[in-house]
Amino acid sequence: MIKKFIFNCHLNRFQFSNTLNNISKTLYLINQRLGELNTEYEMYQDQTIKGDMTEIKRRRMNELQPKIHIYKQIQASVSVIEDAKQLISMGGSSDEISMLNEEIQSQIEYLKKYQDDALSQLIEEDEYDHIRQLNVEVRAGVGGSEGSLFAEDIIGMIQNYASLQNWDCRVISIQKDTQIGKGCKTGILQISGENVYQQLKCESGVHKVIRVPETEAKGRLHSSTASMIVLPKVTDSFHLSDKDLRYEYMRASGPGGQHVNKTESACRITHVPTGIQVVNMEDRSQERNKQRAYQILRDKLFAIHVQEKQERMAQTRKSQVAGSDRSDKIRTYNFPQERITDHRTNLTMYGIEKMLSGELLGEFIQKYQEKIHNAKLQDLLDELQNENKK
Repeated sequence: MIKKFIFNCHLNRFQFSNTLNNISKTLYLINQRLGELNTEYEMYQDQTIKGDMTEIKRRRMNELQPKIHIYKQIQASVSVIEDAKQLISMGGSSDEISMLNEEIQSQIEYLKKYQDDALSQLIEEDEYDHIRQLNVEVRAGVGGSEGSLFAEDIIGMIQNYASLQNWDCRVISIQKDTQIGKGCKTGILQISGENVYQQLKCESGVHKVIRVPETEAKGRLHSSTASMIVLPKVTDSFHLSDKDLRYEYMRASGPGGQHVNKTESACRITHVPTGIQVVNMEDRSQERNKQRAYQILRDKLFAIHVQEKQERMAQTRKSQVAGSDRSDKIRTYNFPQERITDHRTNLTMYGIEKMLSGELLGEFIQKYQEKIHNAKLQDLLDELQNENKK
């Protein structure tokens, strides 16, 4: 009886806004944004009826649907609250009043949940988080041969983490340190799986190690670095212009006997606008080296494209957490103290062996993702507040 009355009552716009504002200022602002999106959604519905829909509009309509669902849930809950208040003002038995108050509290709890759901829906996601395949490129930095040994450790850590995540991981290339016959001067892994780019993109940057190198006779501590670049798989819409590319062929260097020295099998491709170069000499076939060099160059340029787009988004949101992934200091791995410290989140954990086995890496990634999420959330709230002042 009560609910039937509730849904038949008319709720004017002022009452609705006032109720939302009293419950939560944030919810009031969210409802305004959702209302704008609902207007857009209704426009697409009209165009669907008229047969005036394009594929782009249809995709946009699908994107809006979960937001509109939350919007309608908010409308329904506030209507129930206002109608319950009206019934209370009309008087009734203590049991009826108690039941109506319980209904109001129940709907307020629903609204709190809808607020969280709406914020998650309204926070802008990174366009490329859905990418399921990428290359991880690790290079030895400062520290000589110790840097190459640490780069090898980092490669192993990523391989172990990929295994824990049930991702497919294979080694594309490993260039050893010829001075010591081991380590990794440059290594490339190809990894594919669910949420692979969403997680590993935050590992791009400089990783630092503090430990006694194998080559140190006096037991002194040294600092070395390894850098990591995460290159998402290029989407079909990303193209390179042939006029921007310069191809050069040369004799390969390194092991391979006389054949290496007599044929110009190595290929170097230069992207003229940026000056970025890629050399590939892994195969005896010039054509295969050319194809591989082109693929690596395309991956690098796509990663730059993704990064620049993300930085523009961050500047638009006035976010303070974005920056150049390739130059950021990510973590310090202090071997004597068994300590790993993330310089972006200040998270410190202990257990070098667990870290390199991939067991702790997920916690560092999750902490950083939380920081990014909270920053985006604050940006959204600031944006809603500013819009309300206009």
